[in-house]
Amino acid sequence: MLKQTAIATLSLILLSGAAMAGSEGNANMKAMRDRMNAQIEQTNQAQTQAPAQNAQATQEPAQVQAQK
Repeated sequence: MLKQTAIATLSLILLSGAAMAGSEGNANMKAMRDRMNAQIEQTNQAQTQAPAQNAQATQEPAQVQAQK
């Protein structure tokens, strides 16, 4: 009887340790996903701003030539 109780106790300790390690990994995964989403958002903003700046740069010389 004592042997079964000891084995059950050790099994529960091992399983709880694995569960705690899994939840820590889950928190790390969520943090990494948030950082990646922030980087993607920054990249998308930079890409949308760059064409607008290029369009302004190409329009300005045309306006100068039209004034001449």
